[in-house]
Amino acid sequence: MAATPFDEVRESLTNALGVRRLRDGLWKDLVHSRYVELVANGRWPIEALANQYLRKEEDLFPPKRARREPLCQIDPDARARALAEIVACRLARFFPVLAFRQTHLKDELLPESTIADWVEERARQEGPPGEGYFSMPVASWKEPPPWLVDDDRVAGYARWLAEEAARVAANPKAEIPSADEWAPRQLHYGVPGEPWRAIAIRGDGVLAQLRSAASGMLGVAHAAGWSEAQAVAFILSGWLPPLPKASVAMSSGVYRAARRLVLRVNPRLAPREVAALYSKAREGYAGGTDRAMDDKHLKLAVFTEKNLDSGAPWLALREQWNGAYPQWRYATDGDPHARRFSLEARTARARLTGERWPSQRQRIVRGSL
Repeated sequence: MAATPFDEVRESLTNALGVRRLRDGLWKDLVHSRYVELVANGRWPIEALANQYLRKEEDLFPPKRARREPLCQIDPDARARALAEIVACRLARFFPVLAFRQTHLKDELLPESTIADWVEERARQEGPPGEGYFSMPVASWKEPPPWLVDDDRVAGYARWLAEEAARVAANPKAEIPSADEWAPRQLHYGVPGEPWRAIAIRGDGVLAQLRSAASGMLGVAHAAGWSEAQAVAFILSGWLPPLPKASVAMSSGVYRAARRLVLRVNPRLAPREVAALYSKAREGYAGGTDRAMDDKHLKLAVFTEKNLDSGAPWLALREQWNGAYPQWRYATDGDPHARRFSLEARTARARLTGERWPSQRQRIVRGSL
């Protein structure tokens, strides 16, 4: 049987990650989310797909230390539950929610268990995302984008608009263009109580309207402090996300140490309760006291990160370090392989970033993170 484009993408992804075989569940999830289709059609590089694979793998199989991190929150009491119901009544009267339910649901809310099926069936009806995304430049920009540079800036802008209009009109798969779109939009959705999912959607269909009502500038997610998936579930089914008295979330960050604990607290919570919640969350995250680092090892951590992808051997890096920081010079006698320098450099970086030394396949896709 001849290899399909998806088979070729799978082989390329396996090679990019440097593994013998992919996890079947993660591969199916990438196919389901339409990421594989984007690569097969030449609209995404394989590095972007590898990045998505690693992120999904980390979510499903986090490091042992991350698994011990508790989900800290103070559950809602009767007053908080009543307040949540009032919030839901108010949000149901928001025009984007009201209009979407009237137009696309005929004011008939879905059972919670059918949310994912409804979204996925709608995605099949709308078809795959269009081909070609671009950012619409504004004519009043003082500094036009480099592709609009022209002796006459206005004429260059007008010519570019005409070329783009002709391209879109000639492409039956094109979407209605909008500002700041370089890749397909994603919609986060799912059945409450189950892991949330994401799917690539068109920018001119019903799911795009749902995404706008959920998490757009006037969407309910911003008004209520919900995630996009929670807002989608509320719009489609009326499901009400819990409103705890307090919760602790971990912000995103390139490195573990760059993340931040985010406390969301009801103003009625007593200061001692806030302190206890933070203490519990910090213990699960930091696992003890934060040891101080001297100037040498701070500089060494930064030096190591800057040279992480250089491919230079540790001997060359030690020589470079000794030249830049003679006051912290590493002895070369008795250490022909720079083992001490290598150990201290990796340890300093790990202490500062909170991350272990990256594996070879993590470094392969590092450029797309």
